[in-house]
Amino acid sequence: MGPDFQLLDEPWILVRERGCATKPVSLTDALVNAHHYAGLAGESPAQDAALLRLLIAIAHTVFYRVDEDGTPTALEDEDEALDRWAALWERRAFPEGPIRAYLEHWRDRFNLFDPVRPFYQVPEAKIGTLNTAEKLNGMILKSGNKPRIFSGLTAETGAYLSFAEAARWLLYLNAYDDSSMKPKTKAGKGVSTGIGWLGKLGLIYAQGDSLFETILLNLSFLKDGKELYGAPRPCWELDRPRSGERIAIPEPDNLPELFTLQSRRVLLHRDGERVVGFAELGGDFFEPQNAFSEPMTVWKPLKKKDTVIGYVPRQHSAGRQLWRDFAAVAVRTGDNRIPGISNWITALQLKDCLEADRLVRFSTVAVLYDSKNCSVVDSVSDTLSFHAQLLTEAGQVWREKIQEQIELTDKAARCVARLAGELALAAGKTEKENSRTVPTVRMTAAQAAEAQYYFRVDRAFRVWLLQPNAGQDGKTRDALCLEWRRTAVQLARHLGEELVSEAGPAAQPGRWIKDDTGTRQTHISAAEAFNRFLYWLNKLEKEGV
Repeated sequence: MGPDFQLLDEPWILVRERGCATKPVSLTDALVNAHHYAGLAGESPAQDAALLRLLIAIAHTVFYRVDEDGTPTALEDEDEALDRWAALWERRAFPEGPIRAYLEHWRDRFNLFDPVRPFYQVPEAKIGTLNTAEKLNGMILKSGNKPRIFSGLTAETGAYLSFAEAARWLLYLNAYDDSSMKPKTKAGKGVSTGIGWLGKLGLIYAQGDSLFETILLNLSFLKDGKELYGAPRPCWELDRPRSGERIAIPEPDNLPELFTLQSRRVLLHRDGERVVGFAELGGDFFEPQNAFSEPMTVWKPLKKKDTVIGYVPRQHSAGRQLWRDFAAVAVRTGDNRIPGISNWITALQLKDCLEADRLVRFSTVAVLYDSKNCSVVDSVSDTLSFHAQLLTEAGQVWREKIQEQIELTDKAARCVARLAGELALAAGKTEKENSRTVPTVRMTAAQAAEAQYYFRVDRAFRVWLLQPNAGQDGKTRDALCLEWRRTAVQLARHLGEELVSEAGPAAQPGRWIKDDTGTRQTHISAAEAFNRFLYWLNKLEKEGV
């Protein structure tokens, strides 16, 4: 036993102030003063995403049940939900009274070390896998058989956490934990919960100019922007928390239950005023296929004989810029299914709840695991900004044209990759895979050049994407598309010139290259490769193909 740690009063959530300074605040403060803070500023974007979902769950629960003035009035239909959201948005801050009243009512459920109902924990987890504080601390990426050489923490400081740190990382663990733990009960054997729920997603959310805006933009009362979510049931309101190991549950029909999903059963261990470890079991899980209650993910179609039979969350890839997946975020065509948060922003636009010229900024977070999902190896994040009206019907023409520009950019990237591969061949370099010659565009040099092109084009495309607006006429659209086409080709041409200059003397005269059958030969030199490169780039600039 030791001192309590009341999350409603103690400063533990890290926020960024308007002047970019960071400070810890209590859970109550983070909500009632959300309009004063620029955003969350935890140890990692993944941790911030887990914390954001907690804040949204509380706000959603409160304002599903009471209006913006605190009058008890449960939402009954979609129009009422949008009107209530708009009233909150117009206030530019959360009303303090309803939030404080709700949190005070459930005060005992927000004590990190309550002996009966510790926050995001269950006493029954004491039989679970024992871990040190290092496993709880998401800043330490260390496998079980080798130390992290350049760790941000020493062995001593990594061995324990303050209560505030432990509370933040507890949310992260529940959301992103790997699947390395072993079952401890007969019921848990043979049942795999996999990684934490957020780790399974291609997580994406809308980001505002303040913490208040970010919470509210993601406070989606409507599933897919159309159907009212069910009555809120966050985990702390359960009469008895689920404590069994690896429990299959129905897909939650309400956002607070989903956003407070207990993917793990945890019990923190403390020594005085420090957390030194925890015990852990697998927790609640449900099938991710067609789990459309989840608004914060991009989707991947599952196909059988060219027929879509369902959708699963599509996890983000390291090193792939979000704008390259614009279609997955914004384009409603064919087999593509966009995130629920995109549909929610669209509904707000159609109801005139958001300003017509509003820019929407989407943020993504991905935690990357090893091939067996048994350890975390890295995490990545990205953002994408464009005018919110592009998501509406009025923006359909622009969505198609934007996708065309991305496809054009991909073609320019392939031209660069092909050139780099041919230059490598001209210099006498070859690569084999399964005893077969690696295609030119997949050679190591080609992939490196392609990545370099995307790196160079990245900022330019993000700036360009801020210009398209649903109200622009065809002449303006064509001019902007031509501008991008020229930019994409020019950047590719400059990189191609550098690749040729760096190819070395061996690539200048070139050589004859045999195909896999050994019956056909092609001569490749730096000059020949560059001429072909310029031909395809010129064709791309003039015709877009």
